[in-house]
Amino acid sequence: MSVERTIVSVLAAAGAEGQVHVVDVDDPSREVSVGADTPVVLSSVFKVHLVLAMLRAGDAGRDLRERVRVGEERTPGSPGLAMLADPVELSLRDLAVLALTVSDVAAADALFDALGGEPALREPLDPLGLRSTTLHGCCRDLFAAVVGDEARPVSRATPRDLTRLLGLIWRDEAASPAACGALRGWLRGQALRPRIAAGFLEPDWRTATKSGTLPGLRNDIGVVERDGRRHAVAISVRAAEGASPTPGDDALLGRLARLAVDALS
Repeated sequence: MSVERTIVSVLAAAGAEGQVHVVDVDDPSREVSVGADTPVVLSSVFKVHLVLAMLRAGDAGRDLRERVRVGEERTPGSPGLAMLADPVELSLRDLAVLALTVSDVAAADALFDALGGEPALREPLDPLGLRSTTLHGCCRDLFAAVVGDEARPVSRATPRDLTRLLGLIWRDEAASPAACGALRGWLRGQALRPRIAAGFLEPDWRTATKSGTLPGLRNDIGVVERDGRRHAVAISVRAAEGASPTPGDDALLGRLARLAVDALS
């Protein structure tokens, strides 16, 4: 049985549907693809795009030490700044660290606003050729869409575009080498690691990931590395309608990632 058919079978056994794309960062002709060309809602995965847009702005001359005041009114919904009672002031790059490492929605929205909103998110990424990626708004816009504003557009991308983005970052082609290196480091520092990383627990693996979650939807993207081999991974899994969460839901993404990476190794 091909690895693609195995992945579909594993998803079916879990009562889920999903899309998987795994590609060799240094030889993109080597891939595992299951539904890789159908766009998925990015959820918090879009924070990788947001932080990359900031880093490209830094390459163009913006001072990423610039201070941003985050007042008492801030986006709720995750650990981080939303838990604090008083106004705080952070640099652009420190907002980026919080947005990636603890998926801080208040930090992400403050960064989005400070950079200049949607044009400042989209325009720096236009040269990267992510033709199946559409970016709309920030976390508060996504939350509004989830609670009932169905006409509000949300950010989407195909798994193939997501692994392309990761490949560009890991090959120092998405921004300057220093900027790409910083982004890789922040992704390696993500505190929330129960998904892709759960499939690569042996000490000789190094993982860098960014997850995203909505009701019934689990996303994770990242790069797993061992013995000089680098594989970019993008996975989106949707639970059956009405299904209750189970302890194995997150680990399923790690299992799918490991199946695909092992097939390419």
